[in-house]
Amino acid sequence: MIQVFVIAPTATAKVMIDQDNDERGISEFINTAVGGWFDAVHPYPNDDLNIVGYVHDEGLLLGLEPNPVASALFGRFLVGTVVVVGALNEEGKYDGDSHSVGQDAIDRLTWLCSAQAMWKDHLVESSVG
Repeated sequence: MIQVFVIAPTATAKVMIDQDNDERGISEFINTAVGGWFDAVHPYPNDDLNIVGYVHDEGLLLGLEPNPVASALFGRFLVGTVVVVGALNEEGKYDGDSHSVGQDAIDRLTWLCSAQAMWKDHLVESSVG
């Protein structure tokens, strides 16, 4: 089992656990979560989070909703749901496979999503008053 972080454009991000096996592997999970074929995105070159994000391959062409949290995290304009996985194996090496997201990344992702929720609450309050 691996732990992944799903960042939706309008919802608070959440940690999900997916069984990585022959019946329903992580690729199928990502395909379902993002809504189709996907591409990998990486954070800033010097980032210490050791994560990889997966986005819809044609999200921009399809006009998917902007994802401000994922855009801030990966340093580029991203749209639609983004699935974040760990990039390093248990030995701390990059091997191209998907691994569990580390606790430091989960903490930062949770903070970013909380900031987004506070900003949305502020905008709603400002528009009412």
